Amino acid sequence: MNLKLLFALIIIVEGEPEGKRTTYWRSLQDCRWYAQLLSQEDSYYQPVEKAYCEAAWGNPDEVEINSLKVKPKPVPEDNTNEIG
Repeated sequence: MNLKLLFALIIIVEGEPEGKRTTYWRSLQDCRWYAQLLSQEDSYYQPVEKAYCEAAWGNPDEVEINSLKVKPKPVPEDNTNEIG
């Protein structure tokens, strides 16, 4: 078994995390960007209850590993009005 350290993006809906809503990322920065994006309301999108990242061991043969070709910069936690 060839485990790699990944970052799991966990999405909470109706108070509980669910496995089918978890994605795995190579980079913490990419994972954080999506967590912030999913947590912010705008005129066309109702945000999820909570989205966060945590380190996780994953087998690349069993899970799809996501990465971004263009890496957006996460918004600092104290300034949630911008999306970078």
